[in-house]
Amino acid sequence: ERRKPNGVTEWRRVDRGLKVLKKWGEFKKRTNLSSEQENLLVSLFNPRENRNRQRSYHKLREEIQRFEWRLTELLILERQKKLLTEDDMSKLNLLMQAAQKLKGSNSKSRQKSDAGNFELFKTALRPCLKFIPLVLMTTEQVCEIVPLTHRFDHCIIDEASQMNCTGLNLLIRANQFLVLGDQKQSSPAEQKWSVESKNALAAIKPDTYFSECLKPGESFFDLIKQAVPKSYKLLSDHFRCPANGIEWNNVNVYHDRIKTYKPSRLDSVTCMRVDGKWVDKVGNRVEAQAVVNFVVERLKMLPAKAEDFAIYIISMGGPKHADCIDGILQEALDQLYAESKGKERHKVMTTADQKQVQGGECDLVVLSAGHSPGNIPVEVDPHHEQFLNVVGSRHTQQIVLFHSYGIKDMQREDLKRDFFQTLMKNAVGQGSDEEESPKDRTVRFAKVIKMLCSTLRTHGYCVQCNRGTVWADALTITRQGERSCALLLVENSGETADEWGRSVEDQYILECSGTRCLRVDAISLALCFRKATRDILAFLNESMPLGPSTVDMTPSSLAQPPSASEQEEIVISSESESSDLSCLGELQKKRRRPSSSDKAQTGHMKRKKT
Repeated sequence: ERRKPNGVTEWRRVDRGLKVLKKWGEFKKRTNLSSEQENLLVSLFNPRENRNRQRSYHKLREEIQRFEWRLTELLILERQKKLLTEDDMSKLNLLMQAAQKLKGSNSKSRQKSDAGNFELFKTALRPCLKFIPLVLMTTEQVCEIVPLTHRFDHCIIDEASQMNCTGLNLLIRANQFLVLGDQKQSSPAEQKWSVESKNALAAIKPDTYFSECLKPGESFFDLIKQAVPKSYKLLSDHFRCPANGIEWNNVNVYHDRIKTYKPSRLDSVTCMRVDGKWVDKVGNRVEAQAVVNFVVERLKMLPAKAEDFAIYIISMGGPKHADCIDGILQEALDQLYAESKGKERHKVMTTADQKQVQGGECDLVVLSAGHSPGNIPVEVDPHHEQFLNVVGSRHTQQIVLFHSYGIKDMQREDLKRDFFQTLMKNAVGQGSDEEESPKDRTVRFAKVIKMLCSTLRTHGYCVQCNRGTVWADALTITRQGERSCALLLVENSGETADEWGRSVEDQYILECSGTRCLRVDAISLALCFRKATRDILAFLNESMPLGPSTVDMTPSSLAQPPSASEQEEIVISSESESSDLSCLGELQKKRRRPSSSDKAQTGHMKRKKT
């Protein structure tokens, strides 16, 4: 698309492109290239061919990685066969028979008829622990099956942030342990304890500096982090989500410390507005139907013998809305697989609880906001931030948001607001009507900026709003009769992180050209108006000096902006004028309220300040 570049970034891109074309022309003059060689070199810089080449490269790399995993698995099995004796093989066969009789029953939900089979399984497993190199169990299974006398060489505890102090049972069974968790994700479920149970627990609780972490609702990961702080290590590499699909998590939760290895994709984030209405105890059926239609169409697009494709449908409107989606979804899936016989049934899970998806991953995450304007709950609890952090980081390909309300319908303190705004900013085909305009963002501080402009005009400055593309909405401040100026920008008044970064780049360019620039924090200006105004006047006096004692810095002069009845006049005496123009800078500026006799005198220039 041919159009005039807009902004500093696009002009820099044009400059780089011109330099590349110039070097390419010089290179062709020096070398005698054939047409085939020239086409080959041009294809290396073609963006479309580069994208196709990158897709092929990533696909081939994933294929090689799968072969490496399979080869490693076969090598381990071959080595274990050589280490096992005939007696060990007999014990393993007995364990396999006991596991088949157990038929998937676990320690949480066992019927009485399976109790004997479970005891048989425990009896067969305990002698096999000596030569089995790797065992995967839950905390309850370890406490129930593994004897206290058995010790592992290494114990790896995953998702420790969801575990309470019962994880201490694992530490006494291992020589070395590794605890993995994220305190910014789901915490252990708080149980309802009676007063007697709480008193009994407080009586046996040890008197240590981390005894508060032993409470049932506290995380085992926080306990270990506090007990051995020097062994704490932050894992900042993220391999699952594309960069633009996890931007909110990286900026708001992890403060730009996450390194993503998947490049941003155009279709990684999609937002779809639905004209639905929330009904109490039922949910939003219109939005639920839209979600189901999208999932069914996506499954139809998959080939008949496609690999496992998993979809998580997560309700942000609670379990009632999740049940509404699930009821419509099951009927649609049954009809889909009945029509297309032989099509593989893929995993589609609907939930409203982030703990069911924490630790897992899927190809596609579908978020359903559920509520409609007028009944949107305001989420300010830190646990909801954990919920958004979990559901926003499960996808490997795409995250889709269905919503029946926009950003303007939510309150500013709502945690969902920034989450929605980031997704809509990165979404494909999302209109700008959902985003907050600069005019709406600065309306909160318009009164403060108006007070600042009035105060600056009172002190003899001309103030205008910059309407250009560089440092837009900044204040251009000059003195009357002078060409030099200074720019003042009130920042942190609601702009996005990208807009703030561009303003910093623009300031660097302007200061390199000799323009004095100053950025003022909007909150500091609103809360400490006098101090901030005093600092601004000192900066302006330094940037555009007119002589000694040009600005009255007394606190009384920095009070509220003067009213119309208290307008001041600046009287510049003409008695000090001479024919020499160099003495114009030595004119004395008298800032006072003129009397009636002063006004009657001739030879005075008057300039009324508004």
